[in-house]
Amino acid sequence: MAATTGPASIDDDVDFKYWAFISYSHQDEAWATWIHRSLEGYRLPRGVAGSDFRGEKVPKHLRPVFRDRDELAGGADLGGKLRRSLRDSRTLIVICSEKSAGSKWVNEEVRYFKSLGREDRVLCLIVSGEPYACGTPGAEHKECFPKSIRFQLDGEGEISSEPAEPLAADVRPGKDGKPDALLKLVAGVLDIGFDRLKQRDARRRKMRRIQWYAGSACGLIFGAAGYLLLADQGVGLPGKETIQLELDRRELSVMRAVASDEEIFSTAKRLRLDLSNAIHRAKEDSGWISQTLRDGEDDDLPDDPFSHSQAMAALCVAPERGPWSDDLLLKCARMTFVPEPGKSISGFQELYAPPEPSLKPFDSCGAFWFVNLLAASTRKEGLVPGSMRPALAEDLLEVQQALEPYRAGTGGWWMFPGADQTAPPNAYSASLALLALLECRKAGLPWMGSVERRDELLEATALWLRENFHQDGKAAGWRGTGENRYEIFDGLTLQIHATLLRAKNEAGIGIPDHILQAMERQLIDCASRTAAFPVASGEFESDIKVQGRAIQRKEAYRFLWYPWALVAMDGWLKMEKAEPRPKEQVVRIRRARAHLVMDIGPVLVDSLENNWLFMAAETLYGLSSVRED
Repeated sequence: MAATTGPASIDDDVDFKYWAFISYSHQDEAWATWIHRSLEGYRLPRGVAGSDFRGEKVPKHLRPVFRDRDELAGGADLGGKLRRSLRDSRTLIVICSEKSAGSKWVNEEVRYFKSLGREDRVLCLIVSGEPYACGTPGAEHKECFPKSIRFQLDGEGEISSEPAEPLAADVRPGKDGKPDALLKLVAGVLDIGFDRLKQRDARRRKMRRIQWYAGSACGLIFGAAGYLLLADQGVGLPGKETIQLELDRRELSVMRAVASDEEIFSTAKRLRLDLSNAIHRAKEDSGWISQTLRDGEDDDLPDDPFSHSQAMAALCVAPERGPWSDDLLLKCARMTFVPEPGKSISGFQELYAPPEPSLKPFDSCGAFWFVNLLAASTRKEGLVPGSMRPALAEDLLEVQQALEPYRAGTGGWWMFPGADQTAPPNAYSASLALLALLECRKAGLPWMGSVERRDELLEATALWLRENFHQDGKAAGWRGTGENRYEIFDGLTLQIHATLLRAKNEAGIGIPDHILQAMERQLIDCASRTAAFPVASGEFESDIKVQGRAIQRKEAYRFLWYPWALVAMDGWLKMEKAEPRPKEQVVRIRRARAHLVMDIGPVLVDSLENNWLFMAAETLYGLSSVRED
């Protein structure tokens, strides 16, 4: 709720008695009692108390606040006293619910207060119902705003048909919550910015808590305070875990304070621009992006549609354009699907649909990133003109058709094509398949021409991944195949956590508790990592048949942990807003994310600016999840 700035509607010559008048239906008396006591009991922070409010000095408490049950019990002339009390009040606070919306007394109190020329001094506290539900057929009974709130008054002081824009705090589940709602109302009463008041209030509360701890520590000759700080810092003392748990639960950590979202988002933006610039420097005159970002090391490397498309997908997902104009970004994004001069087929077709069947068919990973690129470029605002969208739809269908031989009927996906092979479906291919399906869903694109087919595959792939989760003692996650079939990979597990969280948040596919608990442990543990944390590689091997011949295929992939930890943390924090988790878990995952962005990010990005393209592309993709929604 934004406070108004300097309205001249309060009469300068009125000797106000009340800071606020609470208007409510007596069926909402519990809420009226709460806000009455809270407003009068709230001690204004230093810098607010004592400041000037329309020629008056703001007291330490907003007292008195008028509530008719307390002020007018037994009054003979109730109407007259009510009007006098309204005139004597600087602000009107209306408790809004389905009951108050139907109360003629609440409606009349609001109308009369507005008629005094104080329309901009009306504040709302929504406790139930829905604002403006009366405009939705069948939902009229849910309306919480009285008519005099919804509309302005005319020149005669009567309710007009001109819509009003009431300022409101909201204590309904999932909204402001009581603490922020109280602060919003206090800010509205005093015509000060909510953010300013909240910051001052937070500083005061933190200082009070610190003072409380310090006072307790004085009783123990300061030893307890030193013990708490050392335990907070992570020194291996008895009870360290319990102390840190309690500090995190109350957001009181001093030695492990979490950076603000503003600092995190600002750093992530700078890192994304650094990577975007590095990829731009690696662009060749032809439009292809070199496989390596190292200067002078790309002369002998062929153009690689896979890593090129991975980089273009990341650039399309990134919120900033950087050095990439729309025309340049679209041109480079289309390179994979447009034949080069002198060639009859595109880079994609050379890999997945050559004129003659290849004796070394390409693995599925590249095709999934081609899907991601097409979906990301389609939903990138203002990038693809309408005339080009049919061509992109044809490209998408061609890629999805090429992926059909890699799909197992169980919901899993193979690294290499064909059901007649020795390797089982693997978690890495399935995680990339799930990511591609999610990107198509987010862009509103079908799979093989059908959104129903897309959603069926999305759910089947997510369920397959859930069923193939392993818990091996302390290690929990997803294994490789072949020689790696007993090894749980950290980076792969983080990537699957990230995609499963997206599937939950975007498609409503649940995550079992045992996977969620293991996920939270792994994300929290990221707070102790450094930029040198090892990146594991997995090898995929299978005997396949091509043109009746048995062929052995091998591929190795590096499972980067950093970008997918960021995506997973973003997904977890979004999930937590809808399904609250313990407070200490929220604090610890926010702390881990801040550490990855603020501490590891600059070191890692600096090294990636002179490294392989796919590593920079995946990292840019991950950093793009760290932004303000």
